[in-house]
Formats: sequence, C-alpha cells, structure tokens
Amino acid sequence: MMDKHVDLLQFRIHAVTDRQLLESPDFFDKARVISTTGLAAINLRAHGLEGRRIYDFANALREVTAQEGVPLVVNDRLDVALAVAADAVHLGRRSIPLQASAVLCRARKIPFGYSCHSLEEAKEAQKLGAAYVYLGTIFPSASKPGLAPAGPALLERVCREIELPIFGIGGISPANAAKVARVGAYGAAAISALWNAGNIGQALERINACFENSAPGSPPGD
Repeated sequence: MMDKHVDLLQFRIHAVTDRQLLESPDFFDKARVISTTGLAAINLRAHGLEGRRIYDFANALREVTAQEGVPLVVNDRLDVALAVAADAVHLGRRSIPLQASAVLCRARKIPFGYSCHSLEEAKEAQKLGAAYVYLGTIFPSASKPGLAPAGPALLERVCREIELPIFGIGGISPANAAKVARVGAYGAAAISALWNAGNIGQALERINACFENSAPGSPPGD
C-alpha cells in the first residue's frame, strides 16, 4: 500500500469504466483528462477481463491517478487493488460474499465500497464497515439495458436511514445530477456521461457543482 492515500470523500464523482472503454485506443488519454481535473475518482470496472489484464490496466492507471492526486478504486478484485496499492476496492454481487470481503479489507486496511440496490443491502454494507455505497439503478442506463430504474425516490428513502456517503448510479448525467443531489446523495458514479462526453472537464464540473451546492450532500458529521 502507498504511504499516503487520497481521501475518497473529497470526491463527489466516481468515473466508472467498462470493458468497451478499456479496449478503446483513447482510454488512457481520457483517464488523464479526468484525473487532471481533480474532480473524480476513477473506478476500474473490467468485468470479463482476465486477472492479468485487469492488473495491467490498474497498474497503469495507478501511475496516472497518483500523479494527479485522485483516487483509484478497483472494482471487484481485492487482489488487484492490493497489488497496485489502490485507494479502495469496490465490491458487489459478483465479488466474494461481503462479510468475508469486509474481514479481508479490515485486515489489510483498505477501504471498500459496495454496490447496493435496496435499503437492506445498504444497511448490511454499513454494518460491515463500508466507506461508502453506490445505489441504483436511478435512471435508465445503457449499461443496464432492460432494467427498470428505481428513480430518485429510492435514493431519498435510503439516504434518510443510512449514515454512509451514498453515490447514485445509473444514467446520471449533468442534466439530471441535481435531482440526485436534492434527495441527499453524497455524489454520483457514472460511465457514459463522463467518458463519452464531448467535453469531459465541463461534464465533471457541472455534475460536481450539483453536489457542492447541495446541503444534503455534506460529509457525515459536518
């Protein structure tokens, strides 16, 4: 692990990858743009890739994010997160059971987040020591075709009962991020709205402004 870790909660946006993005020739150019803004953590999500390729991507991204002082989160693979000294690991239903993962994360002193789809899952993640949670799917999303969105109402309900920072996920964009902020979300996680934006920096600034200007998004304890 690195001697100095970035504070995850300084960042209201998580720029999540997918396999298609990782295989595009301009991926690292876009990753550098995102990192240079200083507004978003990068969540390396690489479902379907073999462990060695995920490690290679993570190792290269670690150099980019460390240089700019933004967090690198590795999705699903605790082994890869530890190997590259990532700032956190993000877990979900594809990972080994949360209870077992939480024990491993505490032992190795690496923060973890968890993808939730209900209040019950969020409560369990909080109980087991998650640093934050993703909650969704909030709006229609190209990454989850055919899945009915829960809408901001789910976020509002969970935010009332959970003390953890909650990041809305699923179809969030500069056009609708304010709706997510208003119901109490701490931030947003997004894929296409960031990586495929015509102006990535502008998209990040617009989304970030929604949460900076929203009182419900203040860090717990402030």
